[in-house]
Amino acid sequence: MLGLTRTIAIDHAREGIRCVSISPGTIDTPLTQSVARSFGDAEAVIVGWGAAHPLNRLGTAEEVAEATVFLPSPRAGFITGTDLLIDGGIRSELYA
Repeated sequence: MLGLTRTIAIDHAREGIRCVSISPGTIDTPLTQSVARSFGDAEAVIVGWGAAHPLNRLGTAEEVAEATVFLPSPRAGFITGTDLLIDGGIRSELYA
């Protein structure tokens, strides 16, 4: 996906087209809640999943939406050819 994002960004930059991919981590959604219930105590499962993240919680759909609204705005006009991780730091190379 990142290769495609970068290729689109490079191929279309001169046309004023930017391309950014978004990679969310575990987001607290109805589907996430449903999956958690399948493991038993949904609240405990959600807390456990959250504890795996450096921020010690799951993300929210609103947090992903805010980034999604920001990226096409003029304030993000110099952002292209990259991936935005919205994952509470779980994929951070510094996190061990």
